[in-house]
Amino acid sequence: NAEYIGHDQFIMFDNGVNVTADPVYSSRLLVLTVNQSSDTATVSWQFDTYANSRIFGDADRLPSGNVVACYWPDTVFPNSKWERAEYEAVAIEVTESRDVAWWMGVKPHHEAWMGDSESYARHDGEAPIGWAMYSVERMFQRPLVTNLQYDAAEQTLSFDMYNSHKEQFYAQATLDIKCGAVSLVHHADFAPFWRPASVTKSISDLIEADRDVEDCTLQVTNGCGQSATSGFSISS
Repeated sequence: NAEYIGHDQFIMFDNGVNVTADPVYSSRLLVLTVNQSSDTATVSWQFDTYANSRIFGDADRLPSGNVVACYWPDTVFPNSKWERAEYEAVAIEVTESRDVAWWMGVKPHHEAWMGDSESYARHDGEAPIGWAMYSVERMFQRPLVTNLQYDAAEQTLSFDMYNSHKEQFYAQATLDIKCGAVSLVHHADFAPFWRPASVTKSISDLIEADRDVEDCTLQVTNGCGQSATSGFSISS
């Protein structure tokens, strides 16, 4: 499930299995940086699951830079001291520094069939028996606005924005900047692959129209009608 994420990078879930053998190494979340001039790819980030997941699995880069992923281990250890080994399917979010932000495990509906074994294999060839996850996605209820700053000397507003969901193309956003009773409407594009879209807009006309105002708002609306509103001050 390899996906291009911009900046010459591809993200994927690397199962660690080839077509002629059992798992050759444990499955991992993987980011490759491709150099098309030299026809090479280098591992720029990885996270080891310490499990073997023969097929399926997914990894996606989030606006925060974290990676959200899912996999299913081909062997489950119901009484393991390492918690994630107890579950038939796992969803996980990992930071750029490889810390686990959160994870979720799925156990079978009926646990009695496990018996008292210390472990059990739950695959038939490469196919999973029981719970498995093919893909996991993150979506937000509204666009995200970060790094909002007002430059009093230049009378400009700057910020980064992300759409509420991941897309592979540029998508238009409507920016409504309001100071007091005066507002200004601009258009800008969300960047693809959930990369930050850095925006800088002059609001000198707003300040000139209402010199007494100090508190303003920025509303970013996507093509689905979802809006995010942030406040900022232009007081000296």
